[in-house]
Amino acid sequence: MPLKGSRPLFSSAMGMALNDYSHELVCITKTERIVVPIRAIAARAILTIPDQLNFSECPVKSSTKKTLLLRNTGNLEAHYYISTQSPFSVVPAMGALGAGDSVQVTVGFHPLTTGAHFGSMVVCYNTGEIHTNLQGEAVDVSIGLRTYSVELKKTFITTSSHTAMFIENRSNIRAQFQWKTFPSEEDENEEKRRLACVDNTTGERRRAKKKGSCEDRRAILKSSVREKMMMVKEDPMLFSNDAFSLEPLEGEIGPNSSVQIKVTFKPLKAREYRSVAYCNISGRGSRLPLHLRGEGQGPLLEFSCHMLKLGNLFINTSHVYEVKLINQGVLDAPFVYIPSTTNVGCCFKFTPEKGVIEPGGIQTIQISFSATILGVFEEQFHFSVSESPTPVILTIGGCVSGPTLHFDVGELHFGDISFGFPHTMTCRLTNTSPVSVTYKLRMSDDGTQPAVSSIDQICKEGDPSWRKGIHFYVEPREFTMNPSQGTILPQGHQDIEVWKESSHTRFSTRAEASLECGRALALIPALSTAKSSLSFP
Repeated sequence: MPLKGSRPLFSSAMGMALNDYSHELVCITKTERIVVPIRAIAARAILTIPDQLNFSECPVKSSTKKTLLLRNTGNLEAHYYISTQSPFSVVPAMGALGAGDSVQVTVGFHPLTTGAHFGSMVVCYNTGEIHTNLQGEAVDVSIGLRTYSVELKKTFITTSSHTAMFIENRSNIRAQFQWKTFPSEEDENEEKRRLACVDNTTGERRRAKKKGSCEDRRAILKSSVREKMMMVKEDPMLFSNDAFSLEPLEGEIGPNSSVQIKVTFKPLKAREYRSVAYCNISGRGSRLPLHLRGEGQGPLLEFSCHMLKLGNLFINTSHVYEVKLINQGVLDAPFVYIPSTTNVGCCFKFTPEKGVIEPGGIQTIQISFSATILGVFEEQFHFSVSESPTPVILTIGGCVSGPTLHFDVGELHFGDISFGFPHTMTCRLTNTSPVSVTYKLRMSDDGTQPAVSSIDQICKEGDPSWRKGIHFYVEPREFTMNPSQGTILPQGHQDIEVWKESSHTRFSTRAEASLECGRALALIPALSTAKSSLSFP
């Protein structure tokens, strides 16, 4: 026990313990009990790091890095783990730091969208954790396409054409680019999910047909699904199109420089092609669209003339013409004539009706025309060309005229004719056209009942017609023409006898010369007056 009035002295010796210790020293006297707590703090790590990190403005889709110093001010080695959230990252994410040591920690900022971003970095170690607030703002920089649309010239199918465009980087950063099929990452991810579902469904159906235990099939299916999903997830979804291609599909552009992109167009069919490729590039928040347009050209055939004018033609004549069908392209051109269904179109024949013309070749087409329909015409004739959506068209126009016939007199005037006695006159029918004409003659208003001759009337002494006159229920035929039909050679003529047997007091009609089709070509009036030449007591 210490002497009265003196201070008690205690000493304790402890090494570098790994754990904290606590104890109580109890002093008991006659009158009281004194408890003295004893605490021993073991060695521990104490990490320090700045509690705030601001990246300020940074290019979007580009990585910006800053370094922080992580210190261990304690007296024990620290084992730490650092975590953060996208778009922030940290390296190294874990490690060990001895007492009194420090390490550089690199914090990255890689924003995928423009705007302000906030996050937190947490350092967890064996005796505690510390936090650092992170923030930064992503902005667009001066990077873009020199042109946002490319139109390629007409290209023959199965061949290719090329042009170039440029990506320009007017900023101070090094930019990475990729040509994508979809306009946004969300659309891209949606397509990946769809592909994964399609692959899984197809795989299930295929494996359901295989023999084996249910457990084996299930294990195989799970393994296959994982493989497919991994493949789809790792697919960068670069631009792919049947007709257009870009080269290179991905790369890097240095600060204040440009890169040339080769655009290739290879059409498969003769039609218009349109597509959009999207450039996903560092420094730009949204993907940049490049509109692509091209037109496929099939075999190219042309006629030596688009319009064939035949002029004036006469009916029932045959004519032969020639036009040339020329292959102006670089592909073999198979062609077929499409028969016309119109009345005039059926009068034309083409030889040959089909064939193949090699590049630069010429095919002579013979056209035969037999004019059978009168009037002005203009017809289009179509030739189909393989692998070409539109036919080659030849237009043929002209006018088909009928022959011209003329009588040599203005009228046939029979004058006064005794009742029942025939009278004959002659006229000439002339063909003034350069083709032969087959004609028919008739009287327009002549009757159909046989005429009454004077001899017939005399033989009927008791007939009432001697007192009351002749009455007809059907008009008599009074005119006879000889010849009534025939063929007149070009620039030829035919003499016609017109024989009239009068049964009427007065008669006025006209003679018509017509073709076999019935069209009147020449007219001549015929006039007569019938008188009775007999007197009775």
